[in-house]
Amino acid sequence: MTLLYILCACFSMVCLHELSHVFMAELLVGVRSYKINLFPHRSPSLGSVSASVSIWYERNPSEKEEAWVAFAPRVYDLLSCVAFLSTENPIIFALSCGGLADLFIASTEIGKSDLLVYSKNWGLEYEETRKNTALFLVSVLALYSINQLG
Repeated sequence: MTLLYILCACFSMVCLHELSHVFMAELLVGVRSYKINLFPHRSPSLGSVSASVSIWYERNPSEKEEAWVAFAPRVYDLLSCVAFLSTENPIIFALSCGGLADLFIASTEIGKSDLLVYSKNWGLEYEETRKNTALFLVSVLALYSINQLG
């Protein structure tokens, strides 16, 4: 049963991550169409990726709007952290682990494409943003550990 939870968490993470880009784009500039590839592949513009989304916008986004589209999965990640810290339901717990995994990937060189876009477009230092993402994840895991002990 644990393996099923892990597979569900991984698949949900990939789907929600890519769809969050689409939802944010729709809110900000409108989406004509999009194409999601949910499996590992080689992207011409990004190199090797675990999944990707191509979005055709209604209008060209500004740099700030493009940054928000790239940042969109962090909203799901933050909600996952809240669920991770506050639930005892095993299904919600497993799904929230997907958001934690997404934060972990974002804090490494593996998941650098989203982080690079919003760091550059918001004038943030990439390495600092990556380290802060890792620090946030460690903080969530520390809070969880403290909660389990107490």
